[in-house]
Amino acid sequence: MLHDEQRILTPERLAALGTLNGRLAGLRFADSIVEPRVQVADFLAGVARRIAEDALAGALDPELAGLLRPYVDPRSVWADEASWAALGPTRVR
Repeated sequence: MLHDEQRILTPERLAALGTLNGRLAGLRFADSIVEPRVQVADFLAGVARRIAEDALAGALDPELAGLLRPYVDPRSVWADEASWAALGPTRVR
């Protein structure tokens, strides 16, 4: 994973991330000012957060939810069943 440099990511927190079901192979930090991949990821994360917040508030936009769905990890932790049904990955039947 490439991540923006942040003080909140302490060695203890990084160690905890490394144990998440073996899903994190590695972590490298980059300066978001000069790393376009981090800039794009920050933008997409902000858009995804807004779509999810709208869904939680009962203002789901089905078109935006459909655009977000392919980027939602099916193993995500999601407490609200209604918004997970709208935003979570579609099930193959």
